[in-house]
Amino acid sequence: MWSNGFRGSSPETRTDYDSYGNVICTMDPRAHTTTIAYDGSQTFVITVSNPLHHVISTRYSGVNGVGMGTGLYGQIKSVTNPNGAVTSMEYDGIGRGTKLTQPNGSWTITAYNSFGTVGKQHCLHQHIAESVDLAIF
Repeated sequence: MWSNGFRGSSPETRTDYDSYGNVICTMDPRAHTTTIAYDGSQTFVITVSNPLHHVISTRYSGVNGVGMGTGLYGQIKSVTNPNGAVTSMEYDGIGRGTKLTQPNGSWTITAYNSFGTVGKQHCLHQHIAESVDLAIF
């Protein structure tokens, strides 16, 4: 039987861990390697690099010198893709997502009702140049 081009063999994926038990590297049967780097506390994934050396970077509130802003410690503030495009997140004082901004400038603002559930969303979609208000009951 053929399995990923390895006839008659037992292809395997190898995984390497740091002393904290975090995955830091994986290698597929074709020796393609993905690496993962963590913050100084070895808690939050800061970068992931695929076999083509494309890197995704993540910034968190209060981690590695990033300011807290209005979110809670460890919440994702932004993600940068391999092309350098940034998706950013904003939060209210109790950690609920209030704004998501996409690399193309599109955004979604979320408001909460007195029960703490989503009450309204206002979205701007740049590629179609329109905004949409959604009332949620």
